Amino acid sequence: MGEEAGSITITILGRDKNMRNGFLRRNNLDVMYEILSFCRKERQKTRIMYKCNLSYELLKKYIGFLVSRDLLEKSRDKYYRTTMQGLDFLNEYERVRNMLNKRYSLH
Repeated sequence: MGEEAGSITITILGRDKNMRNGFLRRNNLDVMYEILSFCRKERQKTRIMYKCNLSYELLKKYIGFLVSRDLLEKSRDKYYRTTMQGLDFLNEYERVRNMLNKRYSLH
């Protein structure tokens, strides 16, 4: 099945399916959260790639997606910074994650 440009697949449950090499795989929202959180201060593309543990190809896709949604902005050559809208996303994502952790704890 082909993916639409700019589409994101999110898996909330299905932990076993997301396990690889003994590590829980991150979903797309988690990766975007990590990028935006790290880029609260202006960051170079290479630093984002290493900090968020992404291949260069994946990094380009995520940065392109986040920039196209005005969540991340290019501040100067190869440097990126989270926008005000991106900061709003971080706050809302944290709020939802905290709510789910409180109400639907699997332990």
